[in-house]
Amino acid sequence: SSDFVELHDGTYRLRGIAKDDYYTLYIRTYDSNGKLVSDTTENFSINKNGSSYSIVNEGLEGHSFKSLTSNVQLVESNVDKINSDKTTIKIFRDGKEISVPKGAIKVSRTGGVNGNWEYTYSIDKSYFTEDGVYTLEVFSQTETGVKYNSSRTMQFIIDNKAPQISITGIRDNGRYKSNEKRITIDVRDISKLKYVKAYLNGKEVELQYDEK
Repeated sequence: SSDFVELHDGTYRLRGIAKDDYYTLYIRTYDSNGKLVSDTTENFSINKNGSSYSIVNEGLEGHSFKSLTSNVQLVESNVDKINSDKTTIKIFRDGKEISVPKGAIKVSRTGGVNGNWEYTYSIDKSYFTEDGVYTLEVFSQTETGVKYNSSRTMQFIIDNKAPQISITGIRDNGRYKSNEKRITIDVRDISKLKYVKAYLNGKEVELQYDEK
């Protein structure tokens, strides 16, 4: 026991258990004759980091799609047991919250061994059909009332519209008496652009790109 406790002023103090986990402490006390005089078991958890949240669907988070082929699934992991009836999932499209009824979100629970609880929330894909940037936020609490929320941003994009392109510096069918002409091409899209190509008389020309 000297590897795990220290005695100070008549009190034993545990050390070396800073890791988030679910612990079972067995305490057996013997008198000087070796007789067992008390046998106590205590269960407790250390939970500094709270819940962790992530999107289960492979390749969904942070990417763009024309449509979803399956329901969106989020997983929450926690050392302590979550009261899933108190869990709230907020869905935003382009920063505006959309209404999703409680029945559209299915919950399943696994784990529990050694405090490894996992909760999977499945959200019907029919709520992600319109174009936009979707952001998911989760608010949950343990059965003892400790509240948690997803601090990091979980996002993906539904995009069926072509990029918007505007050209300044020239006009259609314009004529110019100059040897040089600066043309600005402005491309906007909710998805990250893979490439932008420009052609002059059918031949690709190099573009100067400003990420701003």
